[in-house]
Amino acid sequence: MIDTFDNKEQLLDRLTELAGKGNYVFRGYNTQDQLLPNVVRKNMVDVENELLFQFERFGAQYISASNPIDFMSYAQHFGLSTRLLDFTYNPFVALYFALFTPKSNGKYTNPDDKTYYYIRYAATHQNIVINHVPYFNAGPFFEINSFAQRSVALIGTVDMMFNKNVKIEPDILFENRSAIIQQFFKTIAIHTNIENVNAFVQKNESKVAGRKILFIDPSQSNQRLIMQQGLFMFPYTLDKNEHLNIIENNTRIIRIHKDLRESLLGYLDTIGINAFRIMPDLSSVCEAVERKVRDKRNAKSELFKRKYSEPQ
Repeated sequence: MIDTFDNKEQLLDRLTELAGKGNYVFRGYNTQDQLLPNVVRKNMVDVENELLFQFERFGAQYISASNPIDFMSYAQHFGLSTRLLDFTYNPFVALYFALFTPKSNGKYTNPDDKTYYYIRYAATHQNIVINHVPYFNAGPFFEINSFAQRSVALIGTVDMMFNKNVKIEPDILFENRSAIIQQFFKTIAIHTNIENVNAFVQKNESKVAGRKILFIDPSQSNQRLIMQQGLFMFPYTLDKNEHLNIIENNTRIIRIHKDLRESLLGYLDTIGINAFRIMPDLSSVCEAVERKVRDKRNAKSELFKRKYSEPQ
């Protein structure tokens, strides 16, 4: 389902309606390739694990994490390529990120990218949303206390759960894939005080079989995550086409005409959604200042207006 908006008030009414329902999560983006995790976009899938180990080795003094998702969130936050894909509970935060990049005269892989910004949204009750993430530790008796290693174990656990082509090794304690899935969700239910454990397990096992999106709502471990009301899609495949199919089958699209950008950014600024508030660190402030000044200069330039309004 695609909704296209070229009217500011109609778009804001629609986003307000979705926010009021309270059971959706959103991702704003401005080109189609931004539906891919950075580790895919930057062609680093084959070194995903090495990135995590090197990040821990050289960045340990800056990291405050209590679990693998906190650790991966830190890596994502500071620019490392990971498989995490940012979503938010707030459609207006998603709108800000959709509008983040101004119109350009560049060549677009997808023709629609020249005309539209996008928001994808998914129903939380139809997909998998978890806060705590157990992982299967099949390591040796002697083990190094490493968040990178735990993150790799989590990736492996999710891989076994969702992908039937992944072989379950004979030394793993579980008889089959279904047993792994059931124990995964049972562990979550027990440790998060869910009353009907069996119903929770059965519901989510069905969603795994249906190739629903796995969302992880992590600890609010950094200020940016808090301000953005963020959570992550945790892809269980890094195959580009399969990943995009999973998103396509479980989300809806809002397309926003690029001519609305300036007026929408002005509206968002009045309600406190801008780079200075939702990306609260000095490097982001510097980037936001440059972007703001550049946009203001371009808006005043008759040459710029003619260049980007002419048919290409």
